[in-house]
Parts: sequence; structure tokens; C-alpha cells
Amino acid sequence: MGSPAYARAAVVSVVADAAPQSDRPSSRTAAWATRALGADDARLADRDLLRRCLATLGPRQRACVVLRHYEDLSVAEVATILGCSEGTVRSQTKRGLEALARAWAGATGEELRVATADARSE
Repeated sequence: MGSPAYARAAVVSVVADAAPQSDRPSSRTAAWATRALGADDARLADRDLLRRCLATLGPRQRACVVLRHYEDLSVAEVATILGCSEGTVRSQTKRGLEALARAWAGATGEELRVATADARSE
């Protein structure tokens, strides 16, 4: 089985290589899908929408957001993986979360609440 470092590098590679999708879902489509599906299916629809919203971010922002908030890595760990400074990780994560919230709101008309660096331990 592969090492954790290899797995993280694979996540970074996949996230960085994800092409932005031009077909952003409309709020009408998202609302219809949520009503038409059951609770579990609605969670899957939200997960898919979140993935599509993440795809709208730039590669570095997407990598920072995924590694910090999905993989729950520290700023220092993300900086090491991406080969950048901790300040870059903080700024790219902040900008990425802001862009993610805008993409979510544009698709659903709802506010996306995300944990900020201030609310997380470094």
C-alpha cells in the first residue's frame, strides 16, 4: 500500500489538474434536483455541486482549500506539499474559500458557510 505522502501528492495532482467546467448549474436546476431526490440523494447532489464549484477555482486555490479543509492538514503541511510559503497557503486558502462561496451562492442562491483559518487551529 502507498505512503500517506504519495496519497497526498496524488490528491494535489488530481485537484490541480481538474479542469474548470463551463456548465455551472443554475439555482433552478439545483432546487429541482434537491426536491426530486431523497435526503441521501440530496447530499450526493450537494457533494457533486461542491465538486463542480471547486472546479471553478484556480489550481493552487483548489489545492489549498482541499488540503486544508478536506484533508485537514496544517498550513505548514500544505506549504511543504505545494512547495510554497505558509503565507501563500493562507492567502490562497482565503481567496479560494471566498471564490467557492461565490460559486455556491451563484449556483444555489444560498450562502455557503465555510470554516476560516481563524476558526481552525494552525
